[in-house]
Amino acid sequence: MNDFQFNIIIALIPVLGLILTAIVGNVAKKYGKNLDLNAASFWTKIAVSIFEDRYGKGKGDEKKQDVIKFLKEQGINLSENQIDLLIEAVVKELTIAEVINKE
Repeated sequence: MNDFQFNIIIALIPVLGLILTAIVGNVAKKYGKNLDLNAASFWTKIAVSIFEDRYGKGKGDEKKQDVIKFLKEQGINLSENQIDLLIEAVVKELTIAEVINKE
């Protein structure tokens, strides 16, 4: 190998490092968001179940505020809209599974 080829290889090493860093960073970000959403869903199910048992039927606003407070205490950092949607989805899921709102 001559000096020219060696210099090209040496010049390409940082470029390859940048490409690999970008790929690994994107994969980590993707899986990190999935883990955050899974944790948020897990804690929301627990909170909805707990506050549904505690308050019973009705008092939806109080239960919702307690669930939001509980999620923030667990370190769940989602927007207000995301939390609202997550709570609604969990309530629907638990109602369908007859865990809450049994008649």
